[in-house]
Amino acid sequence: MKKYMVPIFVLSLFLVYSSLAASIQEERKNLKHGFLGASLGYSMYLVDPDIDLGLYGPTLEMKWVRLKEAAYHVWGFESSEKGYSFLYSRASNGRIDVNDVTLAYGRRYNFRSGRVHPYAGFDTGLSWLFSGKKVDEQTGYTLDTGIRPCLNINTGAYLDVRSHLKLGLNLKYSFSVKRIRLHNPFARHKHEDIFHYLSLGLDVKLGSRGIRSLVTKMGIGPDFVALDNPTFVSSKDAVHLHEDDEVVGINLNGQSKAYSLKPAAHHHIIHDELGGMPILVTFCPLTYTAMIFDSVVDGEALEFDVEGGLVDNNMIMVDRQTKSKWIQITGEAISGKMKGKKLRLLHALHTTWGTWRGLHPDTFVLSHNTGFDYNYDEYPFGKSYMEYRENWRIMFPLSHEDERFHPKEVFLVVEVGDTSKAYRLSNMENREVINDVIDEKPILILYDRERQLALAFSRVANGKTLEFELDESSSSYIKDRSATCRWDFEGKAHNGENLTPIPSFKAYWFAWAAFHPDTLVYGD
Repeated sequence: MKKYMVPIFVLSLFLVYSSLAASIQEERKNLKHGFLGASLGYSMYLVDPDIDLGLYGPTLEMKWVRLKEAAYHVWGFESSEKGYSFLYSRASNGRIDVNDVTLAYGRRYNFRSGRVHPYAGFDTGLSWLFSGKKVDEQTGYTLDTGIRPCLNINTGAYLDVRSHLKLGLNLKYSFSVKRIRLHNPFARHKHEDIFHYLSLGLDVKLGSRGIRSLVTKMGIGPDFVALDNPTFVSSKDAVHLHEDDEVVGINLNGQSKAYSLKPAAHHHIIHDELGGMPILVTFCPLTYTAMIFDSVVDGEALEFDVEGGLVDNNMIMVDRQTKSKWIQITGEAISGKMKGKKLRLLHALHTTWGTWRGLHPDTFVLSHNTGFDYNYDEYPFGKSYMEYRENWRIMFPLSHEDERFHPKEVFLVVEVGDTSKAYRLSNMENREVINDVIDEKPILILYDRERQLALAFSRVANGKTLEFELDESSSSYIKDRSATCRWDFEGKAHNGENLTPIPSFKAYWFAWAAFHPDTLVYGD
């Protein structure tokens, strides 16, 4: 039997590798959230307690699980996972030993209690039982071996140590559907019993955030390449865009440009120049954050690539000059020579192409002629990404979760001084004017649902703090309560005055709350 152990073990590893590769490809296609884990434990095999054939020994299990669905607060569980497991164990009682190789596929259900996640589940598969010493000399019993179907029942809990690392305990009970025969050549009877065992193991699991980064660097996963030389067309020639296509637009030094989010999602990073200023256009689809930065830091214009990793589902950028790593949603360097430095966020507008063109008829817009063979008429991952934008699923674990709102609720978010604040767009009227104060600074929030406009301004003009309200005579204007002037939704007055814009952007609630756990929420 020993001569067959090596080829069968190699075959088992190949099957696990194939399963893992298939799971990674499935993750790439459907944006699944997965974990690669290992469990080291100790098993108690109960072949036949009546004749003292209990066997004990170590167990090693490798598994790959991927998120199938997220159903927060539904039936008490937060998500269900499907995955593969490969288990090897060896047990002995000193007189007889057994080796067990199991390849299984199953499901488990995760519950939530803070950072601790209890779970329960099951898997089924094939178990190959073989033995180097299968005759008990003391009793004369012989253990029959072979391949059999099996059922495993799992329960346990894991702790979120980091956003992509989990530790836990796993209790597994396994039994074979096929009976294992124990027979004594010196006795007239034959004894049959279900081969079953109980195993307690310590789980260590690495989340697919780390796996995704590794896979991307290996060239297996999606390849997000920064766009260094974008080309543009005039608004009149932008036949490739529809009125409701989302864009992020910027007006700088008298020039206007718009960047459609579909091609931006394929690249994540676009390097450009506007009004003589080098700018960095970024979009992270997972957190719905379209942000434009001044790319000059300490007098040097930096260029960036997509690093491949994520922090709380937000993309990491790496600058080409110093190889420092930066988080997009904060614009801050988290490692390298630039650690602690921040990119300056510019005033930009995340809206629709129809609205942006109406505000800036002379604008230029990003062309689909980039030199890359991408389908810019769709987002990466197509339908799966559009479903992601509507459901509860969060792709990767978070360091902090705030469950006051739907995780994909869209907020307009601002930072003034050391204070951050979020404005829930779905809770606003069709047209809304909010006079607010953040960090002792008076600010103005404007929202127009139909035109998908959401902006922030300072309420201080010519040294005076103004109070604003809707202008009922026109849907395109507001007025200050002193009735001295009318202003449009870009903060421009008919007398030539301009309100000072405060950089703001849209973001999913789960992402903003993860990076700003102490954020204020308007109206909450």
